[in-house]
Amino acid sequence: MRTHVSRGRDPRARGLGFGHAHADAVEETAAHYLKAFAARGFDLDEVRRRGHGLGERLRVELPEIFEEIRGIADGAEIDRDVLLAVNARTELLGGAAECSLIGVLPERSGGPTILAQNWDWHPPLAASCVLWHVEQGDGRWLTTVTEAGMLAKAGLNDRGLAVGLNRLQTTADSGRIDGIPIHLMLRLALQDCDDLAAVGALVRGGGASASSCISVAQAATEDRAAEMACFEISPLGVHEVRPEAGVILHTNHFIAPFAGTVDINERDLPDTVERLEELRETVRDVPGQVDEDLVKAALSSHQGGPCGVCRHPLPGEDNETETLFSIVMRLEERSLDVAEGAPCDAPFESFAELTA
Repeated sequence: MRTHVSRGRDPRARGLGFGHAHADAVEETAAHYLKAFAARGFDLDEVRRRGHGLGERLRVELPEIFEEIRGIADGAEIDRDVLLAVNARTELLGGAAECSLIGVLPERSGGPTILAQNWDWHPPLAASCVLWHVEQGDGRWLTTVTEAGMLAKAGLNDRGLAVGLNRLQTTADSGRIDGIPIHLMLRLALQDCDDLAAVGALVRGGGASASSCISVAQAATEDRAAEMACFEISPLGVHEVRPEAGVILHTNHFIAPFAGTVDINERDLPDTVERLEELRETVRDVPGQVDEDLVKAALSSHQGGPCGVCRHPLPGEDNETETLFSIVMRLEERSLDVAEGAPCDAPFESFAELTA
């Protein structure tokens, strides 16, 4: 997988370095989402207008985030307003089938706290995936696997905190970019948060205008037990889901639905319910330990067919998706393995040397 290491505290310099080094991938990300935005009725002027509006807010409220995105755009020599809109693509595009997630506490794994997931999305973006390691200074770092040009997706930090993402969608979603965009929440969680409680405060105060599930796990230390939760976010608020039998699972529908709105994915995408039931059967409800090998096997499963946990596109599918990467994070070790592509075929590669 494409990798990038950033050192130094200056967010603009960090962005410029990334954008210059991966201009082709950033351009590919932006080009893909411009097509996706157009399919939703947003022409280039509207995309730029919305991106500019977000940038004006970030410039005041989150200036370091703004400078880093601006730096990436300038380094890659692309329109910065377009890249700002791309970082809010969840808000503009809404939710669809994307990702199956597994978390396991030490009491159940017999070893480390594990947070793992498959990321299922459009095949043209496979070439844009990048593992980005950011050394923030003072020994603090974060590592995320994301789309080039976007500040974060799944990842972990030096404090033993890890995050994952599942897209959700309800009739309350507005299509506006209000509050903190979901992918920027993920970056702030990895960059600034030391524990699950801090991420919970960030999520509840973020004012999200798009539905998503941000899953969080924190490593066990001498002073505290390992902990994890799924924060199910919608414009109506935040629900918190906790592990059962030492395991937490999520796909693309709400486990705790909000009153007064309709869960679009649960209504229209039967595979999200089927994938969750499969994970309950093959992970949570198995007797004994749920170790890393079992987690990787579950992420590689074709029990549900091509639209199962390990996803492959259907022939002739209009909005085809497939598993573009699979990530397994061991929190106490501060290490992660990534399979570039569907984990049924792609080997897991260790990136422990980046986090050592």
